[in-house]
Amino acid sequence: ATTYGGGGICNKGTMTLTDCEVTDNSASKYHGGGIWNNGTLTIDGITVTGNTASGYDDVPGYGDGIYSSTSFSLKGKCVVSGNSDSNVYLNGASTNITFTGALAEGTSVGLGVSDYDRALTSGYSTFNSADPTDFFSMDNGKYGIAEVNGEAYPGFVYYDHSWVGGNTDGHVETTRKVCSSFSYYDKNTELTDGWYVLSGTKAYGDRAVVKGDVKFILMDGSDSEFEEGLHIQNNKTLTIYGQSEGTGMLRATGDDGFDNNGDAAIGGNNNAMGGSLVIHGGIVTAKPDNNCAAGIGGGQGDESGMKDVTIYGGNINAEGRSDAAGIGGGEANCGPTVTIYGGTVIAKGGSYGAGIGGGEDRSNSAVTIYGGTVNATGGSEAAGI
Repeated sequence: ATTYGGGGICNKGTMTLTDCEVTDNSASKYHGGGIWNNGTLTIDGITVTGNTASGYDDVPGYGDGIYSSTSFSLKGKCVVSGNSDSNVYLNGASTNITFTGALAEGTSVGLGVSDYDRALTSGYSTFNSADPTDFFSMDNGKYGIAEVNGEAYPGFVYYDHSWVGGNTDGHVETTRKVCSSFSYYDKNTELTDGWYVLSGTKAYGDRAVVKGDVKFILMDGSDSEFEEGLHIQNNKTLTIYGQSEGTGMLRATGDDGFDNNGDAAIGGNNNAMGGSLVIHGGIVTAKPDNNCAAGIGGGQGDESGMKDVTIYGGNINAEGRSDAAGIGGGEANCGPTVTIYGGTVIAKGGSYGAGIGGGEDRSNSAVTIYGGTVNATGGSEAAGI
């Protein structure tokens, strides 16, 4: 044990470790419970487990197993796991793991980083043919490992869903995936083709416009409020994914003024068609502040509407205003084709609007429900579905 970094080993020079164990050490006031490295470190087979770094003041300890501010080399069988919180912590955007030989079967290394927009390894594929996910994992469950051009990169975990089987005997199948190429969404982001991560608690004042094949990942614990809603342009698609806990929130309320009266919370604009929405997970709430518009679906007018809505999972709460459906058409339009495979869906129509279906003066849109829990309530003189 030590009061400062490196409860077991503190390296500021040149060191080679071969087939050794670093276990049950502690750094009580800094990082690197097992090993603290700021020099040249080569490891050829190691086990690092049971170590603790307590940090200092209000700063948590990083790298309970290994904390490194410089790149270091791994080969052989290396097990860095079972430390109190983080296993290997790479501090600095250019700090990564290099290779002078192959990793051996049984290698398992948990990783944490100070900067997620970079490679975790350098030279991995020169010595290793296995996918880096066979050897490396991320300590924070919101992130995962992805292989990009032969190197290990950090990425965001998301859960993809698909319907497997027949119409009456099928089920939703869930697949854990990792996105390694993404942008963090902010108020200045133009939503063209690509992946966007929504994190933290944030409110966006302007109406967002989906202009391509756009994919959102709602990080667990995040809360993103679109105060003027989201317009999905005609023939464009917004796909929303959640993470393991499904606690990421997207709240769309629609415009509360009069210039854009009739815009759906998510979907079409006033007399402007909307595209496609696919929901795999997360918590999605859609409640417009203006009349004649759906929560998810069409805005006001016979030139509005939306192509389709597909729901595989998540918790969805959509409420239409007067003359509009919760999920479906706005005033004077039928709205999207709606297909529900799973998830929990609450849909409430405004007066003369279905819970799921058409708005005033229009017949229902096509609605198919294969699974999930659906609670659809129509407004006055309107059906639930």
